[in-house]
Amino acid sequence: MIFAGYTDHMKHFIQSNPGLKSRISAVIEFPEFTADEMLEIFSGFCKQTGFKATPEALQHLHDYLQSLCKEDMHRMGNARGIRNIFEESLMRQARRIVRGKLSAKEDLV
Repeated sequence: MIFAGYTDHMKHFIQSNPGLKSRISAVIEFPEFTADEMLEIFSGFCKQTGFKATPEALQHLHDYLQSLCKEDMHRMGNARGIRNIFEESLMRQARRIVRGKLSAKEDLV
């Protein structure tokens, strides 16, 4: 069985039942992604879906990710947070398309 979650929450979970700790044979803790790694994940989402981010957009995202304090990064959920940012960017693009502000093929991706 695999349990996954934030480190502090998992420690609390394991300690909540005295017999649980003795039944868990291994704990693997993964470090949080860096801003560079999350930017790479975002670029991977773009590639997988056929979308392209401008260099300016990628730089803006990178600057934003670097500006987050450790607590904000933790609440972001790391890869889940960057996926949410990607999905939000798609929604914003869809709104621009619907409003007629984008029409050239390169603007649509």
